[in-house]
Amino acid sequence: MRKTIAAIAVALATATLVPSGSAGAAPPKQDRFPVDVVIPFPGVCSFDMTAHVVGKNHLITFVDADGNPTGGFLGGQLFVTFTRDDTGAAQTFTISGPSFFDENGTLVHGTGRWATFTADGSFVIASGNFVMDAIGTILEAKGNLRDVCELMA
Repeated sequence: MRKTIAAIAVALATATLVPSGSAGAAPPKQDRFPVDVVIPFPGVCSFDMTAHVVGKNHLITFVDADGNPTGGFLGGQLFVTFTRDDTGAAQTFTISGPSFFDENGTLVHGTGRWATFTADGSFVIASGNFVMDAIGTILEAKGNLRDVCELMA
């Protein structure tokens, strides 16, 4: 379930990474799009939560001379409000961490602030520099990790 929730968040962020066709030139493809999504988080903590993510993202897909993707960058200004389903208590966090993708649109690196899982299964607000797997799980971290369940307790 944890991997599924993280995958939903990464899929939302990367939905426009794959270019729709050859650009005919080498300039990067740029897209801006709003984000407004509600994601349930059942069973992540000892209580259920719901996340409401809002903001704006800016995606840049870098291409070679033939228009083939060579990598990508996703950044913007996002805010997530976690709400405990049992008490209604809520906290809002900025999660504007930039994402870096390889030529296949696979997430490989993150910086800044994220709300995501670690390899040991903890759900965290992470600030720093991260090596990540394709669905956004932090594999290596240099920075600060704060357990979301403890913050929401």
